[in-house]
Amino acid sequence: MRNPVVLFSIQSYLAYYINTTYYNNKHYVWCAPFFDSKKQSRLIPELPYTSNPIDIFKAYHKDISIRDNHYIRGEIQRNTVALFKGACIMYDNGKIDKKAFDTIKTIIDNSIKDQHISEYFRPLIYIIPYRLNEAFITNVLPNEAAGTLSPEYLLEGLPTNRFSIIDLGEEGIR
Repeated sequence: MRNPVVLFSIQSYLAYYINTTYYNNKHYVWCAPFFDSKKQSRLIPELPYTSNPIDIFKAYHKDISIRDNHYIRGEIQRNTVALFKGACIMYDNGKIDKKAFDTIKTIIDNSIKDQHISEYFRPLIYIIPYRLNEAFITNVLPNEAAGTLSPEYLLEGLPTNRFSIIDLGEEGIR
């Protein structure tokens, strides 16, 4: 597959907030070369659910819109685990101090109990120009990707000013 023009990623507002506030506007972003792999040529491997941006977007939207205490909010749960893991890595690498680490942990813990859960976990669509960001891009190896043939990319330390964001709010995609 040729290098794409843009990459797409879905991130929670909470992830964006933590990255811009505590990590000096640097983002750790898992991406795909299309917004919906199901709409691509049959010659391009379809991305598994956990790597297809539109599926992730819809999962966040479902998690924030269902008002049921017995419903397990899978995407939100995955996101909070990843945010905590990221905070641990940043602390262990000396990129944040103990106070920032404790604050981030408290924010994450409180976010899932707060009445504003739909605001914190609303999905943001990141549109990342490939050529502008080649220095940050790593191809995900098949054993780390959601599918053996999945074209997936990882960007570490991506500055906020190197991508665009679409925020559809709580309405989402219908």
